Amino acid sequence: MLGQIFYTTFKISGKNCINLTKITLKRADQLAKEIEKISIKINASKENISLITYIISNSNLSTNVTNCLNKIKDLYTLSDSIEQGLINLESVIDENEFEHLKVQHEYHLSQYQLRKEESLENFKSSLDANHSMKIAKYESKKKVLCRKDRKFFKTLLKNDIESYKNLGTLPEMKQPKNQNSALLEEIQLDFDQNELDQFFGDKL
Repeated sequence: MLGQIFYTTFKISGKNCINLTKITLKRADQLAKEIEKISIKINASKENISLITYIISNSNLSTNVTNCLNKIKDLYTLSDSIEQGLINLESVIDENEFEHLKVQHEYHLSQYQLRKEESLENFKSSLDANHSMKIAKYESKKKVLCRKDRKFFKTLLKNDIESYKNLGTLPEMKQPKNQNSALLEEIQLDFDQNELDQFFGDKL
């Protein structure tokens, strides 16, 4: 699921980056056309300067100076336009580079999150396996102890019944060290009734 989300995010970011590049190229083309127009105007201005020179030489000086100043003003305005166009182009390039860095950062972040989740899953699986192994060992040990206890008490019961048949009384039972104090009658045994009936039938 995370891989699909990352793929979709990366695809969208890549598409945005491509669109931004196309916009940049379009703006650069527009700026190139603007520069070409400016170049034409500069060439025209050169011709105008030649004309101004001619006018200065052959016309009223005051008028010629005024016209010359106006042309110079136009050149300054044109220069400002070129400078602003270059600034805009630089801004577009910076924005494109920023988007590229953003895509790279998101990719590395998603890779880190993916590795972190995989590490957590592996750790969790290890803990679950260790817990299951401990439970299995405990259950196995518990079953072994239960079988030993059942075998001991069955043997004890048979011996008491045999003694009762032969002596008419039950012998005093010596309690094992690892067994809690309890009367034989209070101990619930899991015995087979058919085996017990067969035992009494053989002895009678």
